[in-house]
Amino acid sequence: MLSIRSLLILVGSLPLMIAGGTWLLGEQVEVAVLRTFSDDGRGHDTKLWVVDHKGQPWLRGARLHLGWLDRIRSHPRVELERRGVTGVYTATIEEAPEAKRALEEAMAAKYGWIDRWYQTLFRFDPIPVRLDPAPGAG
Repeated sequence: MLSIRSLLILVGSLPLMIAGGTWLLGEQVEVAVLRTFSDDGRGHDTKLWVVDHKGQPWLRGARLHLGWLDRIRSHPRVELERRGVTGVYTATIEEAPEAKRALEEAMAAKYGWIDRWYQTLFRFDPIPVRLDPAPGAG
């Protein structure tokens, strides 16, 4: 039988165990590195899931205001490192409901139950981001 102290420790550690397990699960699938740029030209790296949809990479933000999304709004030229290869893109935030639905379906097909778990914990109004090859890149 668990003592009250042991039970409190167990219950208190549950959020940490869930967070750690969620992070580990998220790292077991394809994770790309997006580099966005701030006003001073400094690069900021963010690990994200990526999916190919309609022949180009797409990303998804979990909520409207994230640092990397805010930087894209100001400076849409980004770099995406994927499987050891870096490409230069112009990022476009897609507002259309059909873009959201299509991206959600593509992400769910690629990432499966891990995607549903993340949706339960973090994502309430997904923000689709389309990456088009940047002019002059390549």
